[in-house]
Amino acid sequence: MPQLRLVAVPAFRRWQGLAFEWRVALSRMLLLAAVLLGAVLRLWALNRLGYNSDEAVYAGQGASIAADATLKDIFPIFRAHPLLFQFLLAITFRFFGVNDLLGRLLSVAFGLLTIVLVFYLGQQLYGRKVGLLAAFLLAAMPYHVIVTRQVLLDGPMVLFATLTLYLLARFGTTQHPFWLYAVGAGMGLTFLTKETGLVLMGAIYA
Repeated sequence: MPQLRLVAVPAFRRWQGLAFEWRVALSRMLLLAAVLLGAVLRLWALNRLGYNSDEAVYAGQGASIAADATLKDIFPIFRAHPLLFQFLLAITFRFFGVNDLLGRLLSVAFGLLTIVLVFYLGQQLYGRKVGLLAAFLLAAMPYHVIVTRQVLLDGPMVLFATLTLYLLARFGTTQHPFWLYAVGAGMGLTFLTKETGLVLMGAIYA
């Protein structure tokens, strides 16, 4: 009987390890499915319509920062601020040229990254199933889809705000000061994207 128990314990542990690896692999596949769903909804006929007024302002600022010869005299750099998103636009414009589609693709990228971050935030707080459910909900959420199909500040602000909340959750779990410092950096990125992100400071303080 003792010999049988010694044989059964390693076999059970191997089964546990395989089951855990399978669950991790399944979670990754489902997260990828959520991101693909989000990508389809955000990329479908992305550039069928031209820029609206706010998109033109932010993209024009990015072009001015990139010193585009055609647009730098039309759009003042400091017409809308802060300038983090516009600066990132300027970098892409500098390397790939100024065009409407490129600005919207950058916004889509912010939206897809937010889906991934929402998964990790949900997993950190409530478990893997909640993280996956949150990722799918955000991937198909009409307002988030619409905003992250346009050159607007709200999509990037939500990404950095979600990052800040994730870092705050890590600090709450570990109580390690590093994560609290990281929260400050995330909050700074949120504010540098759009001033209204400052309201998150109240939640962090609480």
